[in-house]
Amino acid sequence: MEGMSSRALHALRLFLVPGAPIAAAAILLGAYAGTSEAVGFAAAVVLLAAVGAGLVLAWRFNQSRTAFALLLILCVDRFWVHAFSGGGFWTQAAAIAAVSTLPPLNFLAMSVSRERGVLTRFGLLRLGALAAEAGAIAVVLWQMPRLLYQYVAVDVVPTRFFEWTRMPQPALLVFLLAMAAFLIAYLRHRRAEDAGFFWATITLTMPVLLPAAPRVFTIYAAGAALILLSYVLESSHSMAFRDTLTGLPGRRAFENELAKLGSRYAIAIADIDYFKTFNDTYGHDVGDQVLRMVAGHLARVGGGGRAFRYGGEEFTILFPRRSPADVEAVLEELRKRIDEARFTLRRRDRPETPPPKEARGGPRRRQTPLSVTVSLGIAGRNGAKRSPQEVLKAADEALYSAKRNGRNRIASA
Repeated sequence: MEGMSSRALHALRLFLVPGAPIAAAAILLGAYAGTSEAVGFAAAVVLLAAVGAGLVLAWRFNQSRTAFALLLILCVDRFWVHAFSGGGFWTQAAAIAAVSTLPPLNFLAMSVSRERGVLTRFGLLRLGALAAEAGAIAVVLWQMPRLLYQYVAVDVVPTRFFEWTRMPQPALLVFLLAMAAFLIAYLRHRRAEDAGFFWATITLTMPVLLPAAPRVFTIYAAGAALILLSYVLESSHSMAFRDTLTGLPGRRAFENELAKLGSRYAIAIADIDYFKTFNDTYGHDVGDQVLRMVAGHLARVGGGGRAFRYGGEEFTILFPRRSPADVEAVLEELRKRIDEARFTLRRRDRPETPPPKEARGGPRRRQTPLSVTVSLGIAGRNGAKRSPQEVLKAADEALYSAKRNGRNRIASA
């Protein structure tokens, strides 16, 4: 992990935890304890509790896509349980085909749709569409199961390559496409929802992808619901503690970390030089680009430091178990890296994609690369400055000393 920024580590952790552990636990329980009636009953309780709590939280935090995904999981579980508790061969085969295909398709549609709220006109329309889909599948499943199975389970390649799974070939293709889409969406947007859909789809598909007893499906459904619930909690936590523009932890997260400090630490404050002038000259959109660029460098600060967006153009860097002398070289390297960074403004009339070479006639307008600098103040805990607030105030005074002495420099309290 050496060399990875704190932002990259956070993104990796968010993707893997808690989705991967919950998925693994559900798969292991389904494989080794699925025949236990006590485990099955507990799974049903967990499923209902997770769906209920998830619906309340998803409504409260305006995450309608997750809310409808939870309702879908509950519907799929009921289809499977009823099919395998009293249905014949074709009913069970059709249930396998439906459960293989519908969750990945629906999750994929939900992930790419816009957030429209739960109890809104669009939310109620989406709920009606989900209810209509569930009703249609239920009718076909019990009245024409053989037709449903034959329509969904079409062999595309020789069956000998897929003897290891009960999943129909088209469903397997949909599953793989959905996995790829969730992964790409997460890499692009770093949304907890996309990670949740990724692991929930894997968990919900395992009873079909791998040979498992039909009665254990509720264990996997409970696991998928728990995954979505956990990512709703993670998303709401991120809304409260992470700055959406820069991706850095925000002021509330910084204040929480201050309460955990020991007896030795250093705090640095970084401020973008002439940011207001820059904003007034080039516009707030460019100002946002500057903030993201500076935040990207701060996220990769060394010396055990962790950067936070404190407010406006100010950032703080916390160095637990370090003194100012320990991290001055690290901060100087950071200052130089930002000073040497360059970026070019996109002209308002510049196309999103470059034209063909033969169409690039006429003189080119030169664009001057813009540079940004930061000033930093640093202070550490000592006999005179014992509380984190006192150290922070000393670092702020050192910052203004750096600005008075010419900016683009570091001052120590």
